[in-house]
Amino acid sequence: MQTPPDSDETRWLKLQRLSRSVADRVARRATATGLRARVARLESRVESEKTRVGRALYPLVERAEIVVELPAVQEGVEEIARLREEIRHLSARIEDLEREGPPALPAGDPR
Repeated sequence: MQTPPDSDETRWLKLQRLSRSVADRVARRATATGLRARVARLESRVESEKTRVGRALYPLVERAEIVVELPAVQEGVEEIARLREEIRHLSARIEDLEREGPPALPAGDPR
C-alpha cells in the first residue's frame, strides 16, 4: 500500500519541528562554547593566583622561614638556585666580553 503524499500543512509542521530542533542545537552549542571560554578564563586566573601565592611564599622557603617537606618544592628551590648560579656566571661572562672591547687587529692587517 502506498503512503499518501504529505499535505502542505504536514510538510510545514515537519519543517517547523526541524527548524526548532536545529535552532535548539545551535543555541546549545553556542552556550557550551561560551561556557568553555569562561572556564578557560577562570582556569587562567587560577594559574595566575597560584603564581602570585608561589612568588609570595618562595622567599620564605628560600630563607627557611617556613619549611615545606614536599619533594617537588625542594627540587624547585634547588633548580632555582642552580639556574641563578648559571645566570650569574653568564652575566659575568657578558660583562667581561663587553669590557674587553673590540678585538685587536693583527699587525699588518690592511683594514
